Amino acid sequence: MHTIAFTGHRPKDIPGIGFIEFAAALDALVKGRTDLHFVVGGALGTDSWAATYALTRNIPYTLVTPFDLDVMTRFWTDAAKKSLRTQRNAAEAHIVINPGAYDVRAYQTRNEAMVDQADVVFAVYNGKRGGGTYNCIRYALKAGKPVYNLFPLNGRMRQIAALA
Repeated sequence: MHTIAFTGHRPKDIPGIGFIEFAAALDALVKGRTDLHFVVGGALGTDSWAATYALTRNIPYTLVTPFDLDVMTRFWTDAAKKSLRTQRNAAEAHIVINPGAYDVRAYQTRNEAMVDQADVVFAVYNGKRGGGTYNCIRYALKAGKPVYNLFPLNGRMRQIAALA
């Protein structure tokens, strides 16, 4: 089994990239492989796209959320809440890092747990220094996991060997 964790920005930070572009990039990479397992984090954008991709292509996945869904989705739209619940119900497993109250540290702990389960990390990274995606990539590199940016500025997927 080849396990892929995903990290990436929210849609507002990656203009021009949505589920269709994300799915096309993954289709080109996975090319019908049946030995895949995804690890997704439940957030809007890259995480939800990866879970939706897995659902539509019968790829098993683990959902790792920083909090219970009610805490995590408190300010989300009803449609986004429903989508995450559907993703949770279809997941092979759902791991909740910090059940109960909100704690900002749970986001990084969630990212580390996802990376620790993975063989490789696929990112949707816009080059911004700081924030959850940057910190997740930094952790993955320190852990010796290969990280690939699905949408680098030059338009071709490339391995991230280090962060500036």
